[in-house]
Formats: sequence, structure tokens, C-alpha cells
Amino acid sequence: MRSVRGISLFSGIAGLDLGLKRAIPDLRVVAYVEQDADCQRVLRARIADGLLDDAPIFDDVRTFEWGAGADLVFGGFPCQDVSNAGKRAGIDGERSGLWSEFARIVGMVR
Repeated sequence: MRSVRGISLFSGIAGLDLGLKRAIPDLRVVAYVEQDADCQRVLRARIADGLLDDAPIFDDVRTFEWGAGADLVFGGFPCQDVSNAGKRAGIDGERSGLWSEFARIVGMVR
């Protein structure tokens, strides 16, 4: 059986990735996109110890391009701008507005 190739957006420390791997054992992450340097260090450490798939880590979802194909794009875009605890800038706020990059990438790998 061919593996399911996934792109992890807004990867954080890969909590969603690990959960999806349990639900989809054949999932193979082919790219991580995460801007936070501390989270990138965690990703690199988990890749090194074999917990996560060995794949490149990109640091800016706005410039991310992928031509190698994928079957699944997953992630949770930043919600600070739509959160009741935040400044309520709305879906077009600086952080939450990145949802449009998620949509762009889905369209790119379709």
C-alpha cells in the first residue's frame, strides 16, 4: 500500500501530526511549515530521534511552495485574532488571516 503523503502547516511541536499518524498509520509527512524557532528545534529533535518523519522544515507559510505532490494538507491556522481572549481583529487579522495561505496551499497540491 502506498503511503499517504502529508504537508503539515503551522506544525507547532507536531501534536496534530502525531495524532494523525495514529489514525492514519500510512501517513508520511513530506514537509513541515512552522515559523517559531523553538518549535522548529522540537521538530528537528523529534525527527532526529525517529518520532517524526524526516522532512524539510519551512519557516514561512506565505512563501511556501511545493511541487512534489501530496495527498493531504493539515494544520491549525493561528486563531488569536478570532479568539475571545484576543484582540478580536477577526479572520482577516494579521495572524488568523493566514488561513488564506492554507487555502492557497491546498489549491497548489490539488
